[in-house]
Amino acid sequence: MVLPLVSHLYSPESFGIFSLMVAITSICLIVCCLRYEQIIVQQKNVRVVFGLFYVLVSTILIVSVLTFLTIVFLFETFFLFIPFMVFFLGINTLIDKVLNRFEEFNTMTRHRVLKPAIENSLVVLLGLASFENFGLQVSLIVSVISISLYLMNKLKKIHSFLPISRRLVIIGLVAMRRNISLPKYNLPHAITNTTVTYLPIILLPIYYEKHHLGLYAFGMKLLQAPLSVLGQSIQNVTYPFLAS
Repeated sequence: MVLPLVSHLYSPESFGIFSLMVAITSICLIVCCLRYEQIIVQQKNVRVVFGLFYVLVSTILIVSVLTFLTIVFLFETFFLFIPFMVFFLGINTLIDKVLNRFEEFNTMTRHRVLKPAIENSLVVLLGLASFENFGLQVSLIVSVISISLYLMNKLKKIHSFLPISRRLVIIGLVAMRRNISLPKYNLPHAITNTTVTYLPIILLPIYYEKHHLGLYAFGMKLLQAPLSVLGQSIQNVTYPFLAS
């Protein structure tokens, strides 16, 4: 519902740059957890769940730092939003998987409602305040940080919650070794699939102006919005059964 208003507050160029950042971030997110986040839901042992969680938090941090260093030395400075988007979106996704494992569907539903509400509110406020260049990026990062803190607080209240320890980290590493086929076979497939999905957004700036990229990305977002909400809700409920 807020998209028509966003189109008046932000130029196609701003939306195009933001969409390019989201495309690059989405590819980096696949690498962050090496696809090991997929097995969290099917783990029956709580120690394995939190062991994987703590190990994967460290891999997300490593990828975020490497992304930051790469951008500092090779790309333009406005791309520095990307490592922060990678880190906080990665943490958000990881917590979401753990909550799914414990069937905290009410919390996950509130998360689905609160995140876009916070993000869209900030997008509008920053747009009205003439922060056109970075309003979309800042809104996404702030909303994800807020929701991650909210989800982490809910995660700590789960009766099975286990604080980080050396033993849990070792258990997580052992579980990753047992499922080494994920980075060997599933990871290349996931990277290829995500890259192909975002390929038009990545290639358009090479052959066309950022104005055209923004119009294309805005149109795709408008078309995919209803399907993404419905599809994510169905996935949250069915994924534990399919994974097992």
